[in-house]
Amino acid sequence: MLTQVPAQDDSTAVRVRRLLLENLARGEPNAAATARELGLSERTLHRRLRDERTSFRKILDTVRGELATDLLSERRIGIAEIAFVLGYSEPAAFYRSFRRWTGQTPLAFRRASRTA
Repeated sequence: MLTQVPAQDDSTAVRVRRLLLENLARGEPNAAATARELGLSERTLHRRLRDERTSFRKILDTVRGELATDLLSERRIGIAEIAFVLGYSEPAAFYRSFRRWTGQTPLAFRRASRTA
């Protein structure tokens, strides 16, 4: 289950996470567009995230992994559709990422969650 982030926590990483959760289904998220939405230059965004000991790519990867496990619990949503919603242009790329996150394929995860 995705954790809710308190509104008063305005670290750059939290703000990026919120934007990614809101905008992920619009296509491949990128740091430049996210920086613009935050009113920052891309360079400043990267610098602030580095100061917080994270990166845009790490936050994106974490958000995708959390959303993937939540969406796979929904039996009505196909795996290819989940890949698209998470910003992957090809289901194969989603499969590779999911295996890296969980050690199993999306289908195996879905089957295991059905029996749990």
